[in-house]
Amino acid sequence: MTTRRRFAAVCAALSTSIALGSCGDDVVERPAHRPISVIYVAGDPTGPWAARTEGLADGVKLAIAERNGLIGERAVSIAVVPTQQRDGTNVSASIGAGRIVRDSRAVAILGAYSAPEAAIAVPQFNGGELAFLQFGSGMAGLTAAEAPGEPARYQPSGKRFELRITPSDALVGKRARETPGLRRAQVVAVTSAYRAQLSEAAAVRAKAAAADLASAKKDGDDLLPSTSPALTNPSPEIPDAERLAARVAEAVQGQVVSAADVDPAKPTIIVTDPTEPDPTLAARTVLAKVRGAALVVDAADRDFDPAVIGRGRAGRPTFEIRRSIAPASDPLARQLRAREREAFGRDRGAAVVAGYRAAQRILDLGERQPERTIDRVAFATALVAAAPTDQNLPTTATGDAQLGSVGLFQLRAGRWVPSAR
Repeated sequence: MTTRRRFAAVCAALSTSIALGSCGDDVVERPAHRPISVIYVAGDPTGPWAARTEGLADGVKLAIAERNGLIGERAVSIAVVPTQQRDGTNVSASIGAGRIVRDSRAVAILGAYSAPEAAIAVPQFNGGELAFLQFGSGMAGLTAAEAPGEPARYQPSGKRFELRITPSDALVGKRARETPGLRRAQVVAVTSAYRAQLSEAAAVRAKAAAADLASAKKDGDDLLPSTSPALTNPSPEIPDAERLAARVAEAVQGQVVSAADVDPAKPTIIVTDPTEPDPTLAARTVLAKVRGAALVVDAADRDFDPAVIGRGRAGRPTFEIRRSIAPASDPLARQLRAREREAFGRDRGAAVVAGYRAAQRILDLGERQPERTIDRVAFATALVAAAPTDQNLPTTATGDAQLGSVGLFQLRAGRWVPSAR
């Protein structure tokens, strides 16, 4: 069998693995004579990071296929587990995380998470002594102190098994500070969809609580409302947009204001939450009031439509900040993207590159463990350890990967152009 045909065969097998994993079944059955290791990709297959989750999975599959489905003496496979939010809570994130932790074959998780989901899922991963590579929100608190109790709240094991791949909120703030005309800007966090989710969830919980109380009264039980299971769901965390907006406002020496309180004469920065189904429309609604310089940022790193954002803003400086999780145009990236198009019929850009590089590091470390069963603690510790010269996933002692970047773009002639500043 030729190398190309062998590669295609392994990719096909791994595609089956992903399909099965997404549906909640086991991954591809291992050969009887080999133990198996599983790399998990966790994320929302229909949400704002859907394309990123898909690209990460493609990159992992390409890396595994290059090694004929083996990690040392073990077979290796991949599974995708949905961790989407339902009704404004993070119950599904907890369920998805629990399923991964219970799989003794799991060696690492690549995740596209928002901060609220991470707050629920990551402590489970850490308690299960599994390495988690975060490709979603840029929350600094995952690996360093950003708020009281961080990062210890994510580390019940007492050890760090987390690595943040997405550039942090602090780097976005730094880029905003370097943008001309935005000093002391007003910053607007758009979280209308998130608030609507919470309102709907509260109504559902209140209805369920009333049913619990009615049932308790009928049965003669003395059940206080505060102890009703319907009122004790995991509480939501701060929305991504609000957290990022606060960091950006601090960087530009500005202040966070509501959309209703926007001063049309002041420079304005708009941060849209991942829950917003159309970040361009959400940003444009606020931007329509603004006459001065403006910057738009999406907390899920989605692009803004320049034609919509630029409407009525001729002669007014308009910028966009984009976070990338890996280089998308160097020689290796171009090769990987071509292979993704050939094997899977899609091009997920930086995501496939990031998934491939992360998987290569995972596979390299796995090959160094001679035992038939991988030691989770040793493996997770090695995976997130500082390795600044590692070509696949250069990392620092602070728990960040030096793989992505934060780019500034200016709207010119109806398109986004890289800014020299």
